[in-house]
Amino acid sequence: MKAIGIRARAKKIVYCVVEEKEENGEIYCYIHATEKLIVPQALKMPDRLSYIRTSFESIIKEYGVKNAGIRIAEMSNKVNSSIIERTYLEGVIQELLSNCSVNKYFSGRKNTAAKLLKTDQKTISSYMDGKTAFYGFEDWNDYSKEEREAIVIGFASLQIGD
Repeated sequence: MKAIGIRARAKKIVYCVVEEKEENGEIYCYIHATEKLIVPQALKMPDRLSYIRTSFESIIKEYGVKNAGIRIAEMSNKVNSSIIERTYLEGVIQELLSNCSVNKYFSGRKNTAAKLLKTDQKTISSYMDGKTAFYGFEDWNDYSKEEREAIVIGFASLQIGD
Protein backbone atom coordinates (compact mmCIF):
# COMPACT_ATOMS: atom_id res chain seq x y z
CA MET A 1 0.00 0.00 0.00
CA LYS A 2 1.21 3.52 -0.79
CA ALA A 3 0.72 6.53 1.45
CA ILE A 4 1.66 10.18 1.41
CA GLY A 5 2.80 12.41 4.26
CA ILE A 6 2.38 16.14 3.80
CA ARG A 7 3.89 19.14 5.62
CA ALA A 8 2.77 22.59 4.47
CA ARG A 9 4.52 25.93 4.80
CA ALA A 10 3.30 29.22 3.40
CA LYS A 11 5.65 29.11 0.39
CA LYS A 12 6.20 25.39 -0.15
CA ILE A 13 4.66 22.04 0.65
CA VAL A 14 6.90 19.08 1.36
CA TYR A 15 5.54 15.60 0.74
CA CYS A 16 6.80 12.05 0.96
CA VAL A 17 5.33 9.02 -0.76
CA VAL A 18 5.98 5.78 1.13
CA GLU A 19 5.03 2.18 0.48
CA GLU A 20 4.63 -0.85 2.66
CA LYS A 21 5.14 -4.25 0.99
CA GLU A 22 5.24 -7.80 2.22
CA GLU A 23 8.04 -9.88 0.71
CA ASN A 24 8.99 -13.38 1.83
CA GLY A 25 6.83 -13.05 4.93
CA GLU A 26 8.47 -9.79 6.06
CA ILE A 27 7.12 -6.27 5.82
CA TYR A 28 9.33 -3.66 4.18
CA CYS A 29 8.78 0.07 3.89
CA TYR A 30 10.15 2.13 1.02
CA ILE A 31 10.34 5.83 0.30
CA HIS A 32 9.33 6.50 -3.31
CA ALA A 33 9.72 10.26 -3.28
CA THR A 34 10.49 13.14 -0.96
CA GLU A 35 9.68 16.27 -2.89
CA LYS A 36 8.49 19.81 -2.48
CA LEU A 37 5.85 21.77 -4.31
CA ILE A 38 6.57 25.49 -4.49
CA VAL A 39 3.51 27.67 -3.88
CA PRO A 40 3.43 30.27 -6.68
CA GLN A 41 3.50 33.61 -4.86
CA ALA A 42 2.65 35.55 -8.05
CA LEU A 43 -0.87 34.10 -7.95
CA LYS A 44 -3.68 35.43 -5.78
CA MET A 45 -4.66 33.19 -2.87
CA PRO A 46 -7.68 31.52 -4.55
CA ASP A 47 -5.52 30.65 -7.56
CA ARG A 48 -2.74 29.33 -5.29
CA LEU A 49 -5.25 27.06 -3.58
CA SER A 50 -6.54 25.81 -6.93
CA TYR A 51 -2.96 25.14 -8.07
CA ILE A 52 -2.18 23.20 -4.87
CA ARG A 53 -5.38 21.14 -5.12
CA THR A 54 -4.81 20.25 -8.77
CA SER A 55 -1.14 19.43 -8.20
CA PHE A 56 -1.81 17.13 -5.23
CA GLU A 57 -4.65 15.42 -7.03
CA SER A 58 -2.18 14.59 -9.84
CA ILE A 59 0.50 13.41 -7.35
CA ILE A 60 -2.00 11.13 -5.59
CA LYS A 61 -3.10 9.61 -8.92
CA GLU A 62 0.46 9.26 -10.24
CA TYR A 63 1.66 7.26 -7.25
CA GLY A 64 -1.59 5.38 -6.57
CA VAL A 65 -1.76 6.69 -3.01
CA LYS A 66 -4.37 4.98 -0.80
CA ASN A 67 -3.68 6.54 2.62
CA ALA A 68 -2.63 10.07 3.46
CA GLY A 69 -1.67 12.24 6.36
CA ILE A 70 -1.12 15.94 6.75
CA ARG A 71 0.73 17.45 9.67
CA ILE A 72 -1.21 20.49 10.79
CA ALA A 73 0.22 23.39 12.74
CA GLU A 74 0.70 23.04 16.46
CA MET A 75 -1.49 25.44 18.42
CA SER A 76 0.15 28.74 19.26
CA ASN A 77 -0.80 32.17 20.49
CA LYS A 78 1.30 33.66 17.68
CA VAL A 79 -0.79 34.34 14.60
CA ASN A 80 0.86 35.88 11.58
CA SER A 81 0.25 35.93 7.85
CA SER A 82 2.50 32.88 7.34
CA ILE A 83 0.42 30.77 9.77
CA ILE A 84 -2.80 31.95 8.12
CA GLU A 85 -1.51 31.02 4.65
CA ARG A 86 -0.33 27.63 5.93
CA THR A 87 -3.80 27.04 7.36
CA TYR A 88 -5.39 27.84 3.99
CA LEU A 89 -3.06 25.37 2.24
CA GLU A 90 -3.72 22.66 4.83
CA GLY A 91 -7.45 23.24 4.46
CA VAL A 92 -7.52 22.83 0.69
CA ILE A 93 -5.41 19.67 0.95
CA GLN A 94 -7.76 18.25 3.59
CA GLU A 95 -10.71 19.01 1.33
CA LEU A 96 -8.98 17.20 -1.54
CA LEU A 97 -8.22 14.16 0.63
CA SER A 98 -11.89 13.85 1.55
CA ASN A 99 -12.98 13.98 -2.10
CA CYS A 100 -10.42 11.95 -4.06
CA SER A 101 -9.24 8.38 -4.51
CA VAL A 102 -7.56 8.25 -1.08
CA ASN A 103 -9.24 5.58 1.08
CA LYS A 104 -8.14 6.78 4.53
CA TYR A 105 -6.53 9.97 5.73
CA PHE A 106 -5.79 11.96 8.83
CA SER A 107 -4.87 15.49 9.65
CA GLY A 108 -3.11 15.93 12.94
CA ARG A 109 -0.29 17.09 15.10
CA LYS A 110 2.58 15.17 16.66
CA ASN A 111 0.28 13.44 19.14
CA THR A 112 -1.81 11.96 16.30
CA ALA A 113 1.32 10.59 14.58
CA ALA A 114 2.51 9.20 17.92
CA LYS A 115 -0.77 7.36 18.45
CA LEU A 116 -0.70 5.83 14.95
CA LEU A 117 2.95 4.77 15.32
CA LYS A 118 2.27 3.41 18.82
CA THR A 119 4.77 5.67 20.55
CA ASP A 120 4.72 8.93 22.48
CA GLN A 121 4.84 12.55 21.44
CA LYS A 122 8.36 13.04 22.84
CA THR A 123 9.68 10.27 20.56
CA ILE A 124 7.91 11.77 17.53
CA SER A 125 9.44 15.16 18.35
CA SER A 126 12.86 13.53 18.59
CA TYR A 127 12.38 11.98 15.12
CA MET A 128 11.13 15.22 13.58
CA ASP A 129 13.90 17.30 15.16
CA GLY A 130 16.54 14.85 13.92
CA LYS A 131 17.73 13.89 17.41
CA THR A 132 16.82 10.23 16.86
CA ALA A 133 17.00 8.36 13.55
CA PHE A 134 13.56 7.24 12.42
CA TYR A 135 13.31 3.46 11.87
CA GLY A 136 17.09 3.24 11.57
CA PHE A 137 17.51 5.67 8.66
CA GLU A 138 21.28 6.12 8.49
CA ASP A 139 20.98 9.39 6.55
CA TRP A 140 18.17 10.82 8.70
CA ASN A 141 19.88 14.17 9.31
CA ASP A 142 20.44 14.64 5.58
CA TYR A 143 16.71 15.39 5.35
CA SER A 144 15.40 18.84 6.23
CA LYS A 145 13.08 19.19 9.22
CA GLU A 146 10.04 19.48 6.91
CA GLU A 147 11.12 16.39 4.98
CA ARG A 148 11.53 14.43 8.24
CA GLU A 149 8.05 15.55 9.31
CA ALA A 150 6.55 14.46 5.97
CA ILE A 151 8.29 11.07 6.20
CA VAL A 152 7.05 10.45 9.76
CA ILE A 153 3.51 11.50 8.77
CA GLY A 154 3.70 9.25 5.69
CA PHE A 155 4.65 6.22 7.76
CA ALA A 156 1.97 7.10 10.33
CA SER A 157 -0.64 7.21 7.56
CA LEU A 158 0.27 3.64 6.60
CA GLN A 159 -1.08 2.65 10.03
CA ILE A 160 -4.54 4.20 9.67
CA GLY A 161 -7.15 1.58 10.36
CA ASP A 162 -4.86 -0.95 12.03
